[in-house]
Amino acid sequence: MKNNLKKLLCAALSTAMIAGSIVLPMTASADDTTGGNYAVTLDGNTATIHSSSNAYAIIASYDSDNGTLQKLDYQQVSDGSKINVPSGARIMLWDSLQNMRPLLIEPVNVPRKMWKFDFGDSDNVATGYYSVTKDTAYSTNTTKTSDGKKFGLLGTDEKAYEVGTHIDGIDTQEGQVVVVNSGKKNTVTSATDDFLGAVGGAPIKGEPAIEGDYPIRFSMDAENDHYYKVKVYVTGLNQTKDAVATVFSERRHPIITEEKIAAGETKEVEFTATLQNVYIKGRDGVKDFTYNDNMLNVVAVGDNVAISAIEVEEVEACPTVWMYTDSTGCDYAALQPFFPLQNYGGTGTFLSKYLPKGVAISNQGDGGINASDSVHWNAANANIGKGDFVYVQYGHNHKDDGPLGYLKAIPKYYEKAHSVGATTIYVGPIDRHNTDQFDAETNTWKSTLNGFSKAAKYYTEVLITGGKTEADNFVAKATSDGLDAGYAYADTVIKKGITANGAKDVVFIDLNQPWLDWMKAAGAKVKEIRGSEVYEKNAVDYYFRGVRGGGIDGTHPNDAGADNGAYLFMQEALKLQNNKAQSVITEVEANAIKPLVTGMRSTATPYEVSETVVKACAAPNKAYPEVYVSLLPTKYPTTIKNVVFAEDGTIQSVDVLKHSVSEKDMSAYGIVVITIKNSDGTEKGKIYANAQVDNTVNGTQTITEFRTSTDGLVLGEGDTYTAVVYRAKDAGGDEGLIVDTDNPDTYSAVYEPMTIKSSIISENFNYEGKTYSGDEDLAGNGNWALAGSAVNTGKLGAESADDVINRRYAEFASTGKKADNSSDGSFYASKKFDVADDSSETVIGTSGKYLIEMDLSYVSGGDLNFGLTDGIDNRNPGGKQSITLFNVASNGSIKAGGKEVGSINKGKWSTVRYILDMDNGTGTIQIDGFDPVTYEFSNYSTFGTVSPTQLTYFLLSASKAAVDVKISDLKIGKLEQEDLPKKTITVDSSDSAMGSAYIGEAGVTEKTVDMNTNFFEDYERELLVVNVLMTKDATCTYVFNHHRDVAAYRTHLMILELKLMNELVEFFPCGVIGKEYRQMLVPHLLTIRNQFQQKKNGRITRPDLICRKNNGIWVIPSDALQKRVLPFLQVQWESLNRIRTFIGEDDRFPDYPYRFVGKTSEVTHFCVALCACRKLEGISGKINLPQLVKDTCRLLNIKVPDRPDLLVERVFNCKNRFLNLDRFCRKYKEEVQKGN
Repeated sequence: MKNNLKKLLCAALSTAMIAGSIVLPMTASADDTTGGNYAVTLDGNTATIHSSSNAYAIIASYDSDNGTLQKLDYQQVSDGSKINVPSGARIMLWDSLQNMRPLLIEPVNVPRKMWKFDFGDSDNVATGYYSVTKDTAYSTNTTKTSDGKKFGLLGTDEKAYEVGTHIDGIDTQEGQVVVVNSGKKNTVTSATDDFLGAVGGAPIKGEPAIEGDYPIRFSMDAENDHYYKVKVYVTGLNQTKDAVATVFSERRHPIITEEKIAAGETKEVEFTATLQNVYIKGRDGVKDFTYNDNMLNVVAVGDNVAISAIEVEEVEACPTVWMYTDSTGCDYAALQPFFPLQNYGGTGTFLSKYLPKGVAISNQGDGGINASDSVHWNAANANIGKGDFVYVQYGHNHKDDGPLGYLKAIPKYYEKAHSVGATTIYVGPIDRHNTDQFDAETNTWKSTLNGFSKAAKYYTEVLITGGKTEADNFVAKATSDGLDAGYAYADTVIKKGITANGAKDVVFIDLNQPWLDWMKAAGAKVKEIRGSEVYEKNAVDYYFRGVRGGGIDGTHPNDAGADNGAYLFMQEALKLQNNKAQSVITEVEANAIKPLVTGMRSTATPYEVSETVVKACAAPNKAYPEVYVSLLPTKYPTTIKNVVFAEDGTIQSVDVLKHSVSEKDMSAYGIVVITIKNSDGTEKGKIYANAQVDNTVNGTQTITEFRTSTDGLVLGEGDTYTAVVYRAKDAGGDEGLIVDTDNPDTYSAVYEPMTIKSSIISENFNYEGKTYSGDEDLAGNGNWALAGSAVNTGKLGAESADDVINRRYAEFASTGKKADNSSDGSFYASKKFDVADDSSETVIGTSGKYLIEMDLSYVSGGDLNFGLTDGIDNRNPGGKQSITLFNVASNGSIKAGGKEVGSINKGKWSTVRYILDMDNGTGTIQIDGFDPVTYEFSNYSTFGTVSPTQLTYFLLSASKAAVDVKISDLKIGKLEQEDLPKKTITVDSSDSAMGSAYIGEAGVTEKTVDMNTNFFEDYERELLVVNVLMTKDATCTYVFNHHRDVAAYRTHLMILELKLMNELVEFFPCGVIGKEYRQMLVPHLLTIRNQFQQKKNGRITRPDLICRKNNGIWVIPSDALQKRVLPFLQVQWESLNRIRTFIGEDDRFPDYPYRFVGKTSEVTHFCVALCACRKLEGISGKINLPQLVKDTCRLLNIKVPDRPDLLVERVFNCKNRFLNLDRFCRKYKEEVQKGN
């Protein structure tokens, strides 16, 4: 009897719930009660029953708008029972389901959970509403709702860019801040009479704002896996003008798009939202993560748009469409300023515009996944419930397994949905729009993905007719015998008609052919607007994602395209309703999908690109806004970070980094192509990736699926390879992903592997006992030291994901000022090279090829030098001999070799790779996303001795500059390199009568030696020795000049020797001369000593100009003193070009454009006078020095001293005004013969 009554009650309650016409009494008569103590107490949504006997709790839920009954539940209870009840419900206690007598005189009303927000100025807040002003930023608002929920505006503060795009689907770049203004009607009497609207973007870095529409964004804390009915009141910020409004919910699910609101009017926009966990693939170096959604979001954007009020009500679970889809259907963020044609758009996302307002959406899709995905599928499928819909749209990423792999993967979606009473919708994928799909003559498009539609349609129809078992048999048959055999089996099942086991909860909606048909119609419409004579493929480009200055994506629609795709879905669903009598299968599908089309927003229409945009030229054109970029762009959109081959030479994986911002827009998928070459340089074959480099996903992507151009292609011993990312297209069928030769483009620099022969530094900043809290000093760990006069710090830090450290780094910062801020200061941070395996000191010498590589992240400041050095001590914190590899400038740009070579960005890690080739005298630098740049490294591209001769430290240095940069994964190592080439030196004489030149022995005028050999030339008769470092082929010609007497010739000899000395000096710009050359310069410095020595009270006042005598041998002063001597030597000559003939080309002297450098000091006058002496006629054994000074000054067009005789007397401290050239030359020859 009880069971029958229970069934009767359930039937009655179900009927009442569907009809919505039964309203339970507000009160119950006391005469109907049985006596006893009964009560219900509430704690939020938990009801505690107080009852002296067993009873039944009846819970009635009502619509908040019209009061009609929405749902009835009952539950047997006893004293102390606790039950969950929805907001706004009424609770009654009955004694039994037989008697149905009330035990409570008054039903207990459960208060509705509602939150109301009044947008506008704080002095016009309606009763019962929370105030939201233009200053109510979510990040800083301390006012909360009565139940402790935080709320406020997003995007209005300088930290707006830190809000992830997964929150509300708005992409904010660093430096973008939305400006919000308030407005109100003439009379304010309600919450909708005042409002807030966005009036533009205000970049905080000083760049001009980009014109366009900016969103007003609102968020409030809410509960995960809860459902909310939301009403947004939208109006015009300027009440005298119309507004054009677009409203999004959650992660940019559109409710209305570009709807006109008349001046002075307010539009109520209603929708239902649910907050569910979503698994999100990591971007920009962030690991994949599950977003536990606990924020309810509303975004309004458009011309003159404002929000006046928002009302949120928590409701019972409602029908939800759970979307499982790839990058053609998932949620995407919108750029600012907002422009629908520049955003990626998902067809699944845009369904919210058309679905009934009581249906929610949870989009679980993501880029780069297919039906086999499990992580996205498992993120929230436990919350799929009765009455929900599971939307499955895949195909694009089944490149390796095709329709058969897709067919094998899709049963799990139906199995889960069916088990909980939900309906599965299999959706045929939208297609691409590549050139080879388009027939211009007929304006038709060829499908590349209809095989997936076919598989889904067959699977659905077998389920409907034969049931799950037959569907499993169909999949098994296709798996074992191929798709055609599977389809043949399916035909036999379908032909039998619907059986008792047939499914009632599955639908197939094809978007593939409708999408192709729609592209045809859209193209024809554009042709009409353009007035074109022919159909053009690019006519539908306006509906695919593109940004100004970039290309058009061949696969992914923009908001306009996604909107049309969603509209096509709803139209196909309506066709099922209208044609349900067409077949028994259609009738089942029509009934299954009916809740999605009943009450759909029938007045909504899809986006149509305007004539203004079309007439502005092919997409993307000047109608598209400029893209705001705060990050410095890379040249290429991707960088190949690593290529891994197995021991047997087969390819294993390739890591590709997709950059956030690049000069080149990545408008299509990329494909990795590896070219293998034989040891002789000929091509052996190519390896192609089967999986795409996804242009919609920033961060590192690992490719693991490949095919080869020839069977058995491997990387063999002695082989080399390069790798590049090219623009790709999907050819469909067995061919899959291929290089797009119709639209050729390169998406990465060339990757070339390097083999480190021996490690010099391997620094990952992982030190035992450190917490990496950000305040631990680096100095004292790993041979690091900090020095300099500025306020400098070096701190250890780390980045973590899921409480696991994935990167350790050091952050180097300097204020550029001394502690008391009195003056500028210096900064040095150095790390000594690691000890070699044999415990000896590691040294980088003057030969070899070296790799210096590190990851850098820019923070602030600039002008930080990265280099190598030697001889660091307290007196020389920057080392005694140093070289600078590159410099990080104030905006994160990097300079090397005197030019900009790339950039690094704030908050991003970029790998900087530097190759120092000492043998060839070059430096090569490459930064992620840029081509390598090679330039001549002057220190090592010389015929003289290279300098520095040894390096033992890695060095960071800055002077008078505030800097802050992070460094991670520092590596320095010696590279494997090929054998060095041979170089040839040739000598010649300009006049055989005067003398001959030879190498080593008479008659030998040419010799080939190994590159970088120290080579000696012997010149007969002149007894000159020239030491040459062979970095290039060289020709040396000795030019003899004919003078009237021996004295003049000897003068010429002296000039040649001074010239040689000067050239050697030119080769040492850092000011340090190698030891092996010091003896060669002794005679010259002896002469200069004698000439420039000054005495005062018997003491030498210019010790820096004096060669010291050690054990009877004259030697060149120390390195430090050399640097002080060099300025006096270098004023003697400024070479027109670096001469490679040390003794030759004497005939150019008369025309040499001497240029005065520095002040007209006595020393300078004398130096230039000596340089010009051979230009004077009639030179005798003695030179009249005062006259020489006069003549030289006139020659150089500089002021002649008033008393040159006094000048000479003062310089030489003697009355003798003549220089005895005979004595000078004789002394010089003696020194040369002695080997000094």
